[in-house]
Amino acid sequence: MRMDSHIPSKTLLVFLLLVGFLGASSGTLSSSTEDASYASRYRSLERLHHDVTSISNTTTQDELFDFADSLDVLKNLFSLPSLLKRKYQLRSTQDELLQQNISETCVNNTMQIVEGLLRREGWALKMLDAAGKPASGLMEGNLYWFGSYDECWTIHASSINDSSVDFDGRYCKMGIGAPHAKVPFGIAGALTVTYGVCLPNSCSGEDAEVMFNTLIGLATGTQRLPVQNRTVQVFTSECKLQPADLEWTGGAIAALCVLSLFTFLLIIGTIYDILHQHTGIFKNRPKLYMSEKHIINQSADGSTVENGETISSASVDVKQSGEVGKYSKMSDPGQQQKPGILHNVIVAFSVYTNGVKMLGTAQPEGSLRAVHGIRFISMSWVILGHTFFFLLTSQTLGNIAPYYQMMLERWTAQAILNATVSVDTFFVLSGVLLSYLFMREMGKMGGPRKVNWFMFYFHRYWRLTPPYMLVMLMYVPLYRYWSEGPQYPQAAYGIDVNCPKYWWTNILYINNLVHSSQQCMGWSWYLANDMQFFIISPIILLAFYFNAAAGGVVTAALVLMNFIASGVITTENNAQATFIAMADISDKIYWKPWCRIGPYALGIALGYILHVNKCKVKKGLMTNVIMVVGWCIAIVLGILVVYGLYDDYDGSVSPQAVASLYNATARTGWGLAVCWVIFACVTGYGGFVNMFLSWKGFIPLSRLTYCAYLVHPVIMTVYYTSLRAPYIATDTMLIYSFFGHLVAAYVIAFATSLLFESPMIGLERALFRK
Repeated sequence: MRMDSHIPSKTLLVFLLLVGFLGASSGTLSSSTEDASYASRYRSLERLHHDVTSISNTTTQDELFDFADSLDVLKNLFSLPSLLKRKYQLRSTQDELLQQNISETCVNNTMQIVEGLLRREGWALKMLDAAGKPASGLMEGNLYWFGSYDECWTIHASSINDSSVDFDGRYCKMGIGAPHAKVPFGIAGALTVTYGVCLPNSCSGEDAEVMFNTLIGLATGTQRLPVQNRTVQVFTSECKLQPADLEWTGGAIAALCVLSLFTFLLIIGTIYDILHQHTGIFKNRPKLYMSEKHIINQSADGSTVENGETISSASVDVKQSGEVGKYSKMSDPGQQQKPGILHNVIVAFSVYTNGVKMLGTAQPEGSLRAVHGIRFISMSWVILGHTFFFLLTSQTLGNIAPYYQMMLERWTAQAILNATVSVDTFFVLSGVLLSYLFMREMGKMGGPRKVNWFMFYFHRYWRLTPPYMLVMLMYVPLYRYWSEGPQYPQAAYGIDVNCPKYWWTNILYINNLVHSSQQCMGWSWYLANDMQFFIISPIILLAFYFNAAAGGVVTAALVLMNFIASGVITTENNAQATFIAMADISDKIYWKPWCRIGPYALGIALGYILHVNKCKVKKGLMTNVIMVVGWCIAIVLGILVVYGLYDDYDGSVSPQAVASLYNATARTGWGLAVCWVIFACVTGYGGFVNMFLSWKGFIPLSRLTYCAYLVHPVIMTVYYTSLRAPYIATDTMLIYSFFGHLVAAYVIAFATSLLFESPMIGLERALFRK
């Protein structure tokens, strides 16, 4: 192929001034990762909705076409000066760049790339090839031109014509468009583009930004590029480091040390447990076992009486102490060896024992079996909603405009758009289980005077906090080392800013009240609410215990407070009922306990009812008519809550009074529907619904729900930010992503539970003899 005299000029312009072409060609999302935190995703959702739907607007389409047409104008503009037509002009360009406080090494290496392109050297052509290019689908929002991230890192510049050429490629991500428009999405407002370019590793992000803006200035006579009455410039840049070059921070090293310690304890505990159970070599060791004297008499029926308590003869040798360990065989008729604290502490870290417990399906008499199925299905619903939500706000969705619009127009998509009510199901379950178990314990203990209130709160705090804090410890300092990609954050990420400052709000469970818009692990707002509800729960529990009417009054008061708070906040902020419309006021309504306590209060009331009636209903009270009416009301309530906003999502605007009424009552209405399902299933009127929800296969999955909730947003964040190319959404891709996230969440939750959650529960039992 003959080297035309115009080719060098055009080649340089494509490489060095492609930024101008891209900025003139289109508008898009900001590439800034500073706002990529969970909380900011909520706050930006309403603006994103407005910007995406505006793409279909005629004005916006004309604007985008104008930008596309301007590409030819810029090509002609840049070809006239022909900066590379003469070699001295190349030198003057280099001098101009040096005057802009750009690193001299960066400028020299960049000029060497240009010279390599003129000589058609392979490494230089690869650097050009690795740069992002304008892609198809502009009108659909495909505005992420990442280039080839991996190709850039493989490049080593070395020229036989110039021995001074010796550098590696470095991937840089640029934001191009309206200046200082650092918003997660902004077709109508920001007109920005995410663009990847391969530069010498001697260039920093600041060098890249100044260099590209300087080149634009040389070509146009201004530091900013005017296109169709707009000002376009490179306004942000992030030059990546090779993952191997990332320095290990003190926090990361500490996290690895903690992880190593827990892994070591698991190995030791598992080996000891296996040897103990299958060889017995550790039995009767004084430090591991304690001797206890027992008065053992033979009863008339052949059973034995131990300390006045009749037990079966078969249980003398193998009587279990709670769920920890076993009695060894008696070496003396009047003496029995009981596992000591040290034994129980070691076994608490055993993967062998904890895994068997976790995967077991046995349930004691009186268990609310349907709860397990409800819990797993609700967790799956949370993951489904987050799959769409994280994809929508991931800054990688290449067909965001048509797919999002299609989702808004489909009534079946309401189950995804309104998936937030799945969290209210967990509030109901939490209230039901607490009330039901508390009332049972009161019956055994003879009243609340014998309650150890310190252990009441300590058990809850210990049950939730260690795995919560340990997951945070693994996530916050280590996330940057897990993966890589054009969008994968290495610094300036939300957790780098929020977690060092506000982690203490998480450990105190007040992160939904204090600095709620700057949360660390923002999805933990739910845990804060649940703990706050638990703290005040004795008010309702004791009211029900002493007087059912008093308990009903307290429950009604809390539900009424929920109604008033949600309705007033919605009205004062002129908010609509859709979750997207409320996104900007999520820290005022979505995360606040006074707007979420309704379902929890109903759950406590239901737990009391189930306890008092022993999970049964008197014959004649539950007639077939009442049963059918109850199911019909529950189904109608559920449909109204989930699908009642279809017109609002499809473009209609409800009157403010209607929106306020929906926000005030919808979540409690959903909680009421869930309460009926639990009540009907537990009392024997659930039919095939109860058969499905009570399936034993749900029991192990139900145990993993807490850890799955903790880890699944981390999995999604890592997945979407690791993409090398824009994600083109289809129903098939969304379904596949959902099942992938679901399986990954539970697999990692299983490992997390074995590593952190189960040992902490075992330690509590060992230390407090529970």
